[in-house]
Amino acid sequence: MKKIIFPTSALWLLLVASSISLHAMKPIPIYGTLLGADGKPLSKGSVQLFRAGARTPFLQTQTGPTGEYSLSADATGLITVRFTGAGHSMYEVPVLVETPKLTLSGGAPMNSAIAMGRSFHIDVKLGVHSFAESFDSVKIVGDFNKFDAASAMPMTKNPDGTYSAILKASGKKFAYQLLMMANVNGTPRRRLVNGTDFTELTADDNGEYRSVVNPRNGTVTITFDPGKLPSGSDQAVLSYVDPATRRLADIVADIDKRTTTLNNAIRQKLRAGEDVGNFTYDWSAVAKDLAERIKKTGNMDARRELMIDYLTLATQTATNLDSGIARMALAAIPPTSGLWSIEPEALGATLELAGPGATSAAYRKEAVDQHGDTAVRLNLVMSDLEAAATAKNDAEVRRLLGYMSKAFPSRNEVKYAMASYNPDRAIKIGRPVPNFEVASLENPSVKLSNATMKGRYYLIDFWATWCGPCVGEMGNLHKAYEKYHGRNFEIVSLSFDAKPGDIAGFRGKKWKMPWLHGFVEGNFQSDLAKRFEVLGIPKPILVDVSGNILAAGDELRGDGLDKTLARVLGTAN
Repeated sequence: MKKIIFPTSALWLLLVASSISLHAMKPIPIYGTLLGADGKPLSKGSVQLFRAGARTPFLQTQTGPTGEYSLSADATGLITVRFTGAGHSMYEVPVLVETPKLTLSGGAPMNSAIAMGRSFHIDVKLGVHSFAESFDSVKIVGDFNKFDAASAMPMTKNPDGTYSAILKASGKKFAYQLLMMANVNGTPRRRLVNGTDFTELTADDNGEYRSVVNPRNGTVTITFDPGKLPSGSDQAVLSYVDPATRRLADIVADIDKRTTTLNNAIRQKLRAGEDVGNFTYDWSAVAKDLAERIKKTGNMDARRELMIDYLTLATQTATNLDSGIARMALAAIPPTSGLWSIEPEALGATLELAGPGATSAAYRKEAVDQHGDTAVRLNLVMSDLEAAATAKNDAEVRRLLGYMSKAFPSRNEVKYAMASYNPDRAIKIGRPVPNFEVASLENPSVKLSNATMKGRYYLIDFWATWCGPCVGEMGNLHKAYEKYHGRNFEIVSLSFDAKPGDIAGFRGKKWKMPWLHGFVEGNFQSDLAKRFEVLGIPKPILVDVSGNILAAGDELRGDGLDKTLARVLGTAN
């Protein structure tokens, strides 16, 4: 299975330390300076350390008067170093500390050049937020609406170019953030950031800050002055002291850049209404260059890193990759190596590319049992689950789901797996469609339900105007409706938008969607979503005249929609 992984701004830093069984690993100092884009200390800056997959830091510190910081990481495995600063974009540097198995010769450890107790000096100059040129749509959230972006209040634009808002406030302090359009990896997106009017700043949980002011007489006046925003580059700058670290960081930056290129290409096709279900990007020139570099590189550490760079292409829709490089990687990189954490899906893709064999099976088992990165382990188990489901091996599916529920109880992927693969799930071919009833958007007095739709073939289309893949299916849906509507076929689109008006605005443009429409109040949190096991959209479900499910998921997307409908309704034009 190939997934598109949307990029983060993170660079990766690999720290390799070795140890002998008689000696405990010493804490590794991580220190340096954190500055703003102008090269000066930040009004508020912090450095946090996260273990792999954790949402809360296990260690953090504030920067000093000159921007200095110092932490001591007494942990192994993946450690993400998060750098944040007021008015600047968050930047993350994941650090992986692993203890390789050493071959002993004459009682002394080999590879003794890898030293214990290294210290790592990382200097960071953060980039500013890259806002849109115009601030015409500045909105505010805060204590007054529990920081809910969906109910953000527009600010008033003043003649002097500033923006203001007067709000009721109780208590001695009032916290708020601004909702503004910013460029994220080349794509305009709305994001919550701190304002320019504050008496203090507090961190939120997303690497940004909240501005805090003091109310007077039960009200607060907030002023945003674009002229007070920090200036400088929107690109973070990191400085390293060690060539090996720089080498790997450059490789991971290359992977990140490719992901951005791929996702921008996909977004462009989605905006054009094209199907991206079987989309591939031509990475042949990149693959050829990396293969040549792997062949010519004598340094073994560098070769391993280049192999990961090459094999990550398999997770970025590349085709015709060299299976020999996959087998070479499995021979050179241990199953528990932190190198696989650079892209957690790369190990599964490598095993698939290398082909089946006793070595691959043993390698896979060791990685699943012992790898320190939950994401690596979970991706391998998910691919096993998909294979079992495809083979209709319900016993193996149940075993894997039970294992996942115990091994990864808090992961959203497990919820998705239960909804998608559980043999006892509600949305399964041959089972009655769950009861539902929603008002028609065209005529609220008309109810769309499993009872009113009985006697017709119909496609339930859970979607939203903000969902790129949903919009990407519009061309296929329109073709299907035009071709099959006369054969007792209907489409029922159930929207997960914020409000019904979003749908009318969307249908007034390129896609008319001339079929039945309903709005799901509460979207993913609704009882309807729970009954239909909707954890993500689009989620298409095909129902027959008796009210039983005929098909669901991928076989109703892209070219699969027409093929499935032709099988059910016939191929005559």
